[in-house]
Amino acid sequence: MWRMNLLPTSVLAFVTAASLLLLRPTEAAIACNASYNPCELLLYSGSQCRNGFCTNPFESGCLTTLLREEFKANNNTDALLPSLARRLSRDKRVCNSDDPPDARGIVCVDHTQEHFGLWNDYMEVRILSQNWESAFFASWILQILLSEVLRVPTTLETGVANKGVNFYSATNDFDYGKSNLWSAIETANANGDCTKLHNDNDNDTADDYVPCGHVIPEFWGGNNLKDLWSNHREGIVDAPEGLGAIGTQGLFVTKFTAETDPTVLNLLGIAGEENRRKLAETFLRPTTWGEYCNLVSNTTCATPDGVAQRAPTEEEVDRMHVPGLYTGYFRATEENDCDTYPDTCTGHVADFPCGWSSYVGPQTHHHNIALQSSGKEPGARGYSYSQLVEMYAAANATKSNLMTMWWTPEAMYSTYLGTSAEMQKVILPSPTQECVDHRIRSSQRCEFETSQEQYGDKRGACDEAPQLLQKIVGSGLYQRTYESGIDPAKQSPAYEAVKAFQLSELQIGTILQQWINRNQDRYGFDPRHATCMWLRENLEYLEDFIPRQFPRVGHEQNILEAPLFYAAIALGTLATLMTIVVTVLTYRRRNGYVMRFSQVEFLFLLLLGLLFVSVGSILLAIPPSNGSCVAISWLVGLGYTLELVPLIVKVAAINRLMSAAKKFKRVVLTQQQLFGTVAMFTSIMVVFLVLWSAIDTPERQGEYTLTDETTEDGEHIVIVGYYCKSNSDAWRYLAVLWHCILLICATVLAFQTRNLQAGFSESTVLAMMIYSHFVFVMLRVISFLLEGTISESYMAGLRSLIYSSDAIVTMCVYFVPKLLKDDDKFYALTHTPRGGVAFGRSVVSVGNSVLVQQNNGSGGSSSALIVPPPKQLSKPEKVGETDELEDSVIDPEAIIEPLTASTVYSATGHTSATGHSVGFHNSGHNSGSSMKSAMSKPKAKEKKDKKDVLGDNKVSWGGINISEWVRSTAKDSEESTGTEDDYHNNDQEKAPFEKPVDVLKENRDSWGGQHVTLLIHSEEDHSNHDDGEESAMKPCMESTEDDGISSVASSKPQSRKSLLPPSKLPSAGTSRFSYCSSRINRTRSIHTAASPEMEMTETFHDEDDKTHKS
Repeated sequence: MWRMNLLPTSVLAFVTAASLLLLRPTEAAIACNASYNPCELLLYSGSQCRNGFCTNPFESGCLTTLLREEFKANNNTDALLPSLARRLSRDKRVCNSDDPPDARGIVCVDHTQEHFGLWNDYMEVRILSQNWESAFFASWILQILLSEVLRVPTTLETGVANKGVNFYSATNDFDYGKSNLWSAIETANANGDCTKLHNDNDNDTADDYVPCGHVIPEFWGGNNLKDLWSNHREGIVDAPEGLGAIGTQGLFVTKFTAETDPTVLNLLGIAGEENRRKLAETFLRPTTWGEYCNLVSNTTCATPDGVAQRAPTEEEVDRMHVPGLYTGYFRATEENDCDTYPDTCTGHVADFPCGWSSYVGPQTHHHNIALQSSGKEPGARGYSYSQLVEMYAAANATKSNLMTMWWTPEAMYSTYLGTSAEMQKVILPSPTQECVDHRIRSSQRCEFETSQEQYGDKRGACDEAPQLLQKIVGSGLYQRTYESGIDPAKQSPAYEAVKAFQLSELQIGTILQQWINRNQDRYGFDPRHATCMWLRENLEYLEDFIPRQFPRVGHEQNILEAPLFYAAIALGTLATLMTIVVTVLTYRRRNGYVMRFSQVEFLFLLLLGLLFVSVGSILLAIPPSNGSCVAISWLVGLGYTLELVPLIVKVAAINRLMSAAKKFKRVVLTQQQLFGTVAMFTSIMVVFLVLWSAIDTPERQGEYTLTDETTEDGEHIVIVGYYCKSNSDAWRYLAVLWHCILLICATVLAFQTRNLQAGFSESTVLAMMIYSHFVFVMLRVISFLLEGTISESYMAGLRSLIYSSDAIVTMCVYFVPKLLKDDDKFYALTHTPRGGVAFGRSVVSVGNSVLVQQNNGSGGSSSALIVPPPKQLSKPEKVGETDELEDSVIDPEAIIEPLTASTVYSATGHTSATGHSVGFHNSGHNSGSSMKSAMSKPKAKEKKDKKDVLGDNKVSWGGINISEWVRSTAKDSEESTGTEDDYHNNDQEKAPFEKPVDVLKENRDSWGGQHVTLLIHSEEDHSNHDDGEESAMKPCMESTEDDGISSVASSKPQSRKSLLPPSKLPSAGTSRFSYCSSRINRTRSIHTAASPEMEMTETFHDEDDKTHKS
């Protein structure tokens, strides 16, 4: 078979072949205007007059147009149509890259916008149309099959800029391009999708245009087989598969010639010197229109004659036949003159142009056949394709003998079937493999230096054997279909359809014959009409090429049919409602001991995080949108952060206070510090979420599940579910990693605070909550690992269950026990006395709550106490008080406090506290309260300096747990009438302790039980001590007075000052005290015995840890 084989060995041959090859028999398109519109009459229903010419009536589809008409003819009922026909009658074809933008949605549908994105990954297939008509028809049938039946965008590649042959071309383009473009297939393999090259057939120049194609629908072997198998070995193309048609190429003569002299059909009748004159006289040379007017016509065609009606135009000079204008003409030239040149005269044979495979030269040379081509191409002297077609038409019109190279199946061969000019094959020596191996290459026909190069070996001068026409598919199409990770439910059917496609030479001949017989728009709409009509008549044949489980149609998943999504939505709703209810209950009990001890402000942040996670679980269970996908990532990310970070900050503060108490350090943490820490960690997640949303926004993506179900039209149903996902999974993994880091931090802190007093320690609860979080985090990680084996939309429901279950378990573990605790019992639990010597004290203030940490010296353990401020705390009921407060007797057991120190507030609003607490022990174990022992001692004579126990102008207040606030009034101390009146003046709702005692004998109540010294700054000393300042306590000396109170004197006595003038005290509560200016680096211990003869001792520790007793 001939082909366009453009090799760089000869620029001249390339230019000549290209210029001649691209000529085709052209006819003007059907003209029309506003007053004359023959479009539907001459072409088909639906053709429009546009820009002066009739448009392609099949622009919106071949089968869809024809079947839509049948649907209307059946009174709009499709019951009589086959299933495939019913579907095609309702749909338009899919658009391709050759369609103008304004055509989308009108004459075609965008495949990326249809059926829930099911066809999004259908890469556009580009077919190399070759440059002969039978290849055009095979290309068109494939284009219709892919574009209309299988919904795969398909275009045709001519290999030349500004040349097109797209079946759906509105202008009915019918241009001849190049053939066997291996480079175009290599380009397609490298790029995958040819649309990436942005070629524009209407605007690109030859230099800009890059041919690209995936499929050659009709390939002739012959001499091209060497190139084919070479490309196959290099992985450029798959192994060829048969098209189903048998191709024949060789010398043909007109039937009327063979009838006159049958010997011309056999080698014996044309070979040898004895047949030279016969051939020279039988086969005259064709004459172009220009040659006829210049060389033959007596009037140079100035007047019409029986051959030419007029002189040709410049474009018509080389035409061989123009119906109605030039019939064609054959004449004997000097080359036919056997009288003058008896040994060299020859008859005429029409040969192919350069670049096409032909063996006429070797055959006539080695078999001594006196025939020679007389075209204008150098070397082979071939003719262009259009000239060959017109030449045969001229021979038929003038009944002139003609021998030509041709092939079948082909349009012209089919045109003359059954006529007197029907082509008859000339029989030459039978082909053998040896002959095939010794044939010349096509490039040697037009470029050679010696006759040996021109004609080759004699062994290669045999006839051409019939051959099976083949399909060539680039390897890139297979890779793009099966090796690119595309969901199997979305894989394109193009590769399998092309491989299955078959077309016999008889079927091709039928189409060709219908084309020729129509004769309305020969090189425009007529070939399209012939192809489309043949397809409609053979629709069941076309179904044989549809791959198994195709075509496919998408059905959106109905979550109402999935029990999992019912459960996910129900559990997410339950988690949300639980969070709201727990938040309301927590708010209502915000002033109770349980919530205050738990730091209610942090609880609200934790509940906010749980609410975010719960709402995120609901959004995850319902069909997503692009907006909800972003919202889910924010809700879950911020939710877990707000759930864990406040808890970590609170526990870290407790741990810091405990550590500071052990080191005799004072630490003051303000509300701004704690919430600032929470905000800082939360801002890390916010920045992460902003980057995630900006760089790789989570979007709704479809998941496609192929089922065995089919529609009534025979389409296989693909269930389409949706889920949220970014292009990279790294974002999800980072979010889970952040969650794990927070859990690890919480685990470490929970372990460090495990030894706190049971009433205050949350290590057990934290451990349970962290454990449950880790379980659910592991489930999330497992869900990531299961991706690909379980449906993504189904996995979204499972993750929704994980999030909502996590939130519910967290509330059950952390909040429900707090809500079930009784404030009175919890108060009693947290106020159980503990013995030992306290060495250090730290305080953290958060809003209306105060967290106090003190180290227990006797046992080496520590305990934490959370104390509400005076104006916010409600008095717990029944804690050692009686109905008659005035007559009540002090019960030391009822007023013992575990941390034995007061919390006082400075005028700036910061919280400060320090304590020099004294524990009671006997023989290494605690003996409970010693208040009775202290009070049972005989009172000594009151001294003036009793209230300045330390002798450093600082008041010493009694009680192992001095009141958390001191009753202050505007009255002068001299006006105080007694402890009972002062007590009755106090707000009992603000005083959770027993009746006070005037331990210091200064007409002011001393609150609390066992003796502890609280050093309170004077107003003028307050400015010397900033929050967080640490300083060494002053060493002191002690003397025991008769009333049982240890008087401690400073090593550097100071002059006494007026402390806390009443006029400067607030009217109620204590809000202007601060810590003392120095830390006492010693401790006092009062050793008491359970017996009435208890002995009071005091131990001092100096800076060198040397112990002195008095």
